[in-house]
Amino acid sequence: MKLAALPLQLPPHRALTLHINNYISIGATGAVFGASVGPLDMVIKTIPPGWQGKSDLCHEAHMYDVLASLQGRVLPRMVGFFEGEGWTMLILEHCGKKVTDLDISQEQRRILWQYACEIHAKRVLHADLELRNLVVSRSGDVHIINYAFSKGGHKCNGDSCEELREFRRLLGLT
Repeated sequence: MKLAALPLQLPPHRALTLHINNYISIGATGAVFGASVGPLDMVIKTIPPGWQGKSDLCHEAHMYDVLASLQGRVLPRMVGFFEGEGWTMLILEHCGKKVTDLDISQEQRRILWQYACEIHAKRVLHADLELRNLVVSRSGDVHIINYAFSKGGHKCNGDSCEELREFRRLLGLT
């Protein structure tokens, strides 16, 4: 599988030191950690040896490739995808804290709605558009994360698309 990562402005060193800063969560696609390289914050989604979920993480990396033109705006930038010694890792730009109880403005909700429509225009069904997969940065930028269960080849029929209807309702835009 060929994956394209969009370059972040990494420090100009031959070897980079990735610092694991904190544990974020554990889910269906492994453990998630906060990390940094110099001033850049990242998220590491990892499947340790012997854990289930490797195929889901590989699929998620592939979907980041499919959605490459939306990275950095709609969804985080993919820094890289790595496999070795039984480990599988997806490293992403850290885009902020998870949205809870719709603690975002109406404008941010409208932006998220537009982002979901852009994802569907790329023929991708997210398949898990829930609050837990929405993040907001310190500066107020919003993003949609977690593409482990997404599906390519989606033929969106706009306002009658079930996922978009449910997401609009979740955002309180009905």
